[in-house]
Amino acid sequence: MCGGKHGKHDTGNSGRGNEGDEAVPGDALERSGEKGDSGQARAAEKGGEYSAEEQAHEKGCKRIQQDDQEESDRKTPKRNETLVLDSNILFSALIKDSQTRRFITEYKGELLVHSFLLEELDKYKDFLISKSRLDGDDFEELVRTLLMNTKRVDFEETEHYLDEAESLVKYIDINDLQFVACCLAYPNSIIWSDDRALKRLRRVRVMTTKELLSHGML
Repeated sequence: MCGGKHGKHDTGNSGRGNEGDEAVPGDALERSGEKGDSGQARAAEKGGEYSAEEQAHEKGCKRIQQDDQEESDRKTPKRNETLVLDSNILFSALIKDSQTRRFITEYKGELLVHSFLLEELDKYKDFLISKSRLDGDDFEELVRTLLMNTKRVDFEETEHYLDEAESLVKYIDINDLQFVACCLAYPNSIIWSDDRALKRLRRVRVMTTKELLSHGML
């Protein structure tokens, strides 16, 4: 049985038995995850016989473990990674004077804002102004301040990713289509969103403000 997410190691005393018992070779060695080539252990038990099928199995296990490690490395966020700003994060920063405002203006990595978000901002402008309790001029100044540290992504940059993005998000929230497409257009980027439903997305990383903070990214 292979390690990683494709199999589970026996976390007990596999290969050792109870105190005073003889060590269990071969298959127990493989399950325990101890160092060594389990195929070679089995071959030793058979007097050196190591079939092509066993060799293929060992190579397959090693490839799975390597793929698992690469996937783990890819999913582990690093400081200053590219973030795709979701509307709920920007709107929250506009409505309330909170740490989110500072996180946006001081983020050291690349912070992407899709043109769709700017259209949404214009659409809900009056509502946001009323919620923020700012006058029109102060609100516009706050918008400029927050967007100063961002990079705008136009519709043309993401149009080739819309079909793929739709297949990922259509059963979650189609309104987030452009943000998912933006994330696909910028490999290894992360959607910054406090919409937990988006955590169900496949192939796209989504992190909440709390998660970004816990990883020291904000």
